[in-house]
Amino acid sequence: MSSIIDPTTPASSSNFLNEGLEIIGLLDQVNRLVATGRGDSISGGNLDDIISGGGGNDTIDGLDGSDRLLGDGGNDRLRDSTGNNILDGGEGDDSLAGGTDNDELLGRDGNDTLNDLLGNNTLDGGAGDDRIIVSDGANILTGGTGRDTFHFKLSEDPSPEINEITDFQVGEDRIIIQSAAENPSASYDTATGKLSVDGKEIVQLDTDLNIDVNDVEFIGVEPADSEGATVYRFLNSNTNAHLYTTSEAEREAIETDLPEYNFEGESYLAVDPLTGTPEPKPVYRFFNQDTGVHLYTISEVEKTSILKNAPNFSFEGEAFYAYDTQIEGTVPVYRFFEPTIGAHLYTSSEIENEFIEQNLPNYSAEGIAYYVFEFQSLGADSDVV
Repeated sequence: MSSIIDPTTPASSSNFLNEGLEIIGLLDQVNRLVATGRGDSISGGNLDDIISGGGGNDTIDGLDGSDRLLGDGGNDRLRDSTGNNILDGGEGDDSLAGGTDNDELLGRDGNDTLNDLLGNNTLDGGAGDDRIIVSDGANILTGGTGRDTFHFKLSEDPSPEINEITDFQVGEDRIIIQSAAENPSASYDTATGKLSVDGKEIVQLDTDLNIDVNDVEFIGVEPADSEGATVYRFLNSNTNAHLYTTSEAEREAIETDLPEYNFEGESYLAVDPLTGTPEPKPVYRFFNQDTGVHLYTISEVEKTSILKNAPNFSFEGEAFYAYDTQIEGTVPVYRFFEPTIGAHLYTSSEIENEFIEQNLPNYSAEGIAYYVFEFQSLGADSDVV
């Protein structure tokens, strides 16, 4: 059972396939939520929440407010939106993503990924081989013990603020510079400890380090570098609606335990949340308990509206990442709504999109849901998504 600490009870709580819980906090009340330890999906609200995952591989979304998110044990995914937040991964290989303001991200034990591209933040990987990803804000970065990677996504700001790495170990840690510039070059001043790229100071290191070419790597921002996980497609024979997932574990569980879901192969490629440039956004997944179908949205406004006004929709967290505007190399995913069965249809096929608009008046076009990368190896019949 989920333990809910007073004064809050969640807006809803329901079982997952993995026997963990989906716990949704109240939007306009402070939430104090403690999960089951079996791998839960938990979301907070608009105020200053404290959410603890316990054991298990949890997904925790603080939403708005200045939150404290605790992954505890397990391989957890913690993210937040606005507010000055503390994200603490605890033990395990965790993924932490800060929001728009000034956050503190703590990886603790395990091989963690800490990602915070906005605000002036403090990121500490802790023990393990960690990956720390920031832009050019005034961030304080600590890798901790292990072989750590510091990944900087450079903007076009001619006068960026300077990040500080407190414990860079030459020959053990690595710096990755992601830049749109052609043939960028780096230089390190042993007297000041500053690392510059094309004349712009971006990182403060210790002085008198023996930095060489093996410690700094440049990568570009081509669209191909942004391709992420494969999105698999299932068709529910009972509802004639699709389910999408990038999770190999969920795919296996569906194929093993849910015979009404027919596997239809690979649909498209999501966007890598770490290397996607510009930064991609999460596509959220909801389950309609009345109709048995799923809804996918990249819109934070729609997500909040559903959480607040549609109790029959269970929030299932982030399905994958995509773009809300078209980037070179991406294709649109169109969304339709069929009101008699209360189901949405999604397709990246221009042919199917045109066919539905011309021949299926019961499907109302709702425009482009999001943009993804095309899966090139699909067969002749796989334009229908």
